[in-house]
Amino acid sequence: MRQTQTCTPKHNLRVERRVCDLHYVLANDPDLLETADLIVATTGSWAAENSLNRWHLAQGRGQPILYGWTEAHACAGHGVAITGEGGCLQCHIGRTGAPAFKVVDWPDGGDANQEEPACGAHYQPYGPVELNYVTAMLSELALDCLLTPPLQSLSRVLVTSAKRIVDLGGRLSEAWLSEYVEHHSGVRTVDRPWSKLHCTACGEARADEAA
Repeated sequence: MRQTQTCTPKHNLRVERRVCDLHYVLANDPDLLETADLIVATTGSWAAENSLNRWHLAQGRGQPILYGWTEAHACAGHGVAITGEGGCLQCHIGRTGAPAFKVVDWPDGGDANQEEPACGAHYQPYGPVELNYVTAMLSELALDCLLTPPLQSLSRVLVTSAKRIVDLGGRLSEAWLSEYVEHHSGVRTVDRPWSKLHCTACGEARADEAA
């Protein structure tokens, strides 16, 4: 007679949700963020992430926060891990949310959103295949932050193939070419420093500490 064993699965992941925005969490449930090993913010909202960055500074940057975003057509993706040392998020992002460094320029306006007829919905023509490169890069950086936390804030950049950029009407930016000599045309990732520039957010945090 064959004996069978019943295995009780072990749950290593617990998922909770909050039906609210980030500003509400910061104001009413900050313990949720303070006890996290890693915070991942990919909201696409500068208002929300700017508030999170300022909260992070006020708390002394005890745990890393990973921010992520894509450039037009998902031709490049950015992951920025803000840790206890180095720059804060705003050090390399303008007051309106525009990053100081981008990979691809669009001389003929190829980065503009397209609009569906009648309903007025705006979109860019890319999907999960193109976006998978960016999400994989961000996932890898998230694991790095958990397993071997970086001591300094850093940026990780994913760049798609040169052919795809050209086919879509883009070109590598002067900022990118001034730092990296192109030896190949495939998909690649690079790590860049995210240095401290004593931005407005950092200055306000220092003023609060001194007060």
